[in-house]
Amino acid sequence: MIGTAMTASAEVPMEFRDGTLNSIDLGGHFFHSYDATTGVTTFKSINENTTKAEIAEFMGIPESDIEGIADVTAGPRYVRTKKPVGGTWKSLGLDENHTYVAFDYKVNKANANAFIYWQEGLPYDDTNPSAAGITLSVAEEWQTIFFTTTPAPGWTDMENNGYMWLVFNSWADSKDEIVFEVKNLRFLTSEEVAAQYVPSASGTEITYSPANPDIVKDEDDWGEPFWRVSGPNPIFFCNSFSMPHPQDHCILSFDSKCDQPARMVVYIDPKSKWQDFKPTGILQLEVYEGDIMNPDAEWEHHEINLGKDKNWKNMGFAKEMGSNDRLAIQFSPSVVDGMIYLRNMKLIADPAGIQGVGADEDSEVVSSQYFDLQGRQLKAAPESGLYLRRDIRANGTSATVKAIR
Repeated sequence: MIGTAMTASAEVPMEFRDGTLNSIDLGGHFFHSYDATTGVTTFKSINENTTKAEIAEFMGIPESDIEGIADVTAGPRYVRTKKPVGGTWKSLGLDENHTYVAFDYKVNKANANAFIYWQEGLPYDDTNPSAAGITLSVAEEWQTIFFTTTPAPGWTDMENNGYMWLVFNSWADSKDEIVFEVKNLRFLTSEEVAAQYVPSASGTEITYSPANPDIVKDEDDWGEPFWRVSGPNPIFFCNSFSMPHPQDHCILSFDSKCDQPARMVVYIDPKSKWQDFKPTGILQLEVYEGDIMNPDAEWEHHEINLGKDKNWKNMGFAKEMGSNDRLAIQFSPSVVDGMIYLRNMKLIADPAGIQGVGADEDSEVVSSQYFDLQGRQLKAAPESGLYLRRDIRANGTSATVKAIR
């Protein structure tokens, strides 16, 4: 809860809130609860099976306070933040150096394109779009997303006013039950973001969600998830990268099983806008000879070196903080109604280095990581012998070299 003034160098927290509790749409077609112990706000969508009694129990309010339930096809899904208490956002520490917003989240349904709007007051047409292409992916663990944004002019000076909308385009008009858990919503400076980010030495896990109805998630009799091709152009959107990505982590590694041949094309999607996207890797997935639903069926392992492609070399991928770049994966199946199993998808380091991407020697080395020759991370450089050193530079590029002492 915001209640005291903060210095400009400190994180400036915010909190999400509901819409108008007893309005016909309950604010963005969500109802919510807040756990003061964990700081988690949980939003649930209104869907065709939602009842007044369910909303009242979940929110801890009398059922009589709810006037009606929205038509789920009436508009977009969105949540809003609280207004500043006892002053302005500027008096609470927010200034022009706080150019990032971050929060921790869990969702049960991916959202491929969320937007941020800044609300200056009434009427509602005073909103100002500020960030787009925010991708939320499904995972069991809490995920943190960072994105760049700039409040509307004059927004920080408004007395007891000014708030942020998070609008979920992919969830608009959905009749599914959507659960969105969120905590630790805050404004950050670039220095604070950099201090919180540590690149993974073992690779970056890739989560992915359908970009269109041509591929849908299913589950076999053993509880193993798979993807059923239901149209001619199945595409996945992967999670956005808001933090600088080590450019030598350019190998897309994953396992698969397919019941039909399929051509797989990987694209770089700058800023998650699905514009100016460029292919950066191609792979032919072969048919598994046998029953792919058999739990003993062997998985085929793949590694695509995206760093060898000219688009990865020329454009780079998530080189800058707050880029929100992502990968998109397109399949060209031979027939509709095929099945594809995927698992363990991640971007891992190329043992040969950055494959010509260029580490930019003029950019300062901001940190170094050390590994033994088996790739296990060390706390520090060894006193003697061969080891690997990865230098990470201020511009987001990195290079791995063998060293000896």
